[in-house]
Amino acid sequence: MSGVVFLHIGTRKSGTTSLQQLLRSSADALAEQSVALRATPHGMTQVIADLAHGGRELQEAAVGRLVRVLEVGPERQIISLEALAELPQWLASQIVATIQGLGYEVRVLITARHWGVAIPSEWQQSVKERGTATLQEYVAATRHGSPGESGFWACHYLPDIVSRWSERADDVSVIATPSPSGDGPGIVDLFCAEVGVDPSILSMRSGATVANRSLSLAQAEMVRRLNLELSRRKVPKRPFYRKAVRGWIVRESLMADSGRMPVRLPAEALPWCIEVTRRQLVELRRSGARIVGDEADLLCPEDLAVGTVQPDDGDVLDVAVGAMAGLAIRRWEVVAERKKAAEQPEKAGGRVRRLRTAVQRFR
Repeated sequence: MSGVVFLHIGTRKSGTTSLQQLLRSSADALAEQSVALRATPHGMTQVIADLAHGGRELQEAAVGRLVRVLEVGPERQIISLEALAELPQWLASQIVATIQGLGYEVRVLITARHWGVAIPSEWQQSVKERGTATLQEYVAATRHGSPGESGFWACHYLPDIVSRWSERADDVSVIATPSPSGDGPGIVDLFCAEVGVDPSILSMRSGATVANRSLSLAQAEMVRRLNLELSRRKVPKRPFYRKAVRGWIVRESLMADSGRMPVRLPAEALPWCIEVTRRQLVELRRSGARIVGDEADLLCPEDLAVGTVQPDDGDVLDVAVGAMAGLAIRRWEVVAERKKAAEQPEKAGGRVRRLRTAVQRFR
C-alpha cells in the first residue's frame, strides 16, 4: 500500500464546515505529521455538481478529477466532501476502487449529528439554496420519507450511507458529533483520533470566520419569501442568486447578526424524531460500522429545545428592514471604495503631468 486515504463523506450539518476550515488553516502543521489535506468543497464545486447531478459519463469523468488530487508523498491524505454521502452505491464503489487502484487503503469517515438538529439545519440550508418550502412542509416531507429515497434521507440515513460505501472501503467509521455544550471530546478531537493527528497542532487562521453560520427562523422565512418573489419574476439562479442573495443579503447582512436563535425542530415533530433516531441506531449497530464517540449523540434527546413552524410576521418584517438597511449601507460603502480607487490614478496622473512640466521648464 502507498498509504491511507481518509475519505470524509459527511454528513452535512455535522460540523463539517468548521472542521474543513480548521484543517485548511492547519495545512502546514498537518504536513509536519505526514498528513495532507487534498480536497474540501472549496475549489471542488464543479466536481461535486457533476458527481451529484451529472449523467453517468460526467460522473465517471468527475471521479477521475477527484482522484487526481491525490499525490505520492504523505502516508496519510484527507479528502473531505460532505456531498459524497448521498451518492449511489455504484458511484461510491467506483470512487473507492479508483483510489485503491492507485495503491491506497481507503478509510471512510462519516460525521453525523442527531436529526433533531439536522432537520431544521437542512431546511434553512435549502432556503439559502433558493428553496421555497416552509419549515412545516419540509418537516412533513421528511417524516413521510423512507430509506432509499432522495433528499434528506439519502444525505442522513446512516445505515444506508454505510451500506453504500462499505462495499469496497477498507474501513467505515461513524463519528457521532457531540453537542457543543458537552464535557467530552469534541468533533475535532474524535476526527483527529481517527486520522492519527494531535488536535492541539490545529489552529484557525487569524481573522477567519465560520462561513456557514445558521439563520434564525424569521431570517430563513424572509429569505424563503424572497425566493418565491424571485421565482415569480423568473430571475435566473446563476449567476445572480449566489452573488446577490447568498452573498449580499445572507452572508453580508443576515449572518452578521449573530445574536438570533437558530431554527429549531417543531415541537410536534419531536416524538417522531426520537423514535426514528432510535430505530436508526439499532440498524447502524447491525451494519458492522464502528461508532466513534458516544452513540447517544446520534439520538434525538427527549429534552431537546423545540420551536414553532411559523415565525411571527412582525419578526420577519424586522429582519427584512434590517437586511435592507445592511444592504444599503454595504452598497454605499462599495460605491465609496470604488470612487476612492478611481481617484487614485487621477491623482497619480496629475503628479506625473506636473513633473513633466517642471522638467520641460528646467530644459
